[in-house]
Amino acid sequence: MQTVAKVGEGYTAPSRHKVGGPMLLEERDRVRYDIKKFSDPVSRFGSTVVSDGATDKYKRPVNNLLDCSPEVVEFVSSRDCTGKVKDKEFIANEVIDYILSLPNPFKIVQVLMDNATRGS
Repeated sequence: MQTVAKVGEGYTAPSRHKVGGPMLLEERDRVRYDIKKFSDPVSRFGSTVVSDGATDKYKRPVNNLLDCSPEVVEFVSSRDCTGKVKDKEFIANEVIDYILSLPNPFKIVQVLMDNATRGS
């Protein structure tokens, strides 16, 4: 409310036409620019799929996938693995399914998997 009060009584809201027309187009162009800014490094350098097993807040085993590039790290999914054998084939199929779902699967230049072991 304080911010609204700072504008003062003289403020006139933009018309419906202006919001739905020129202002919307300006925002669309800004978003397209931002997307291009993030996608350019991916097209030049590629990105990495990162896979790591974890436990969710309900103590269920999950497999997390992230897509990492020089500019952005994108969370892809966290899949419940309860009752599944999380062996190399399971993890490989998770990663392959994600890569093949991409519009350009060739943007993936490497896969990084956490293969740390736990002590008893």
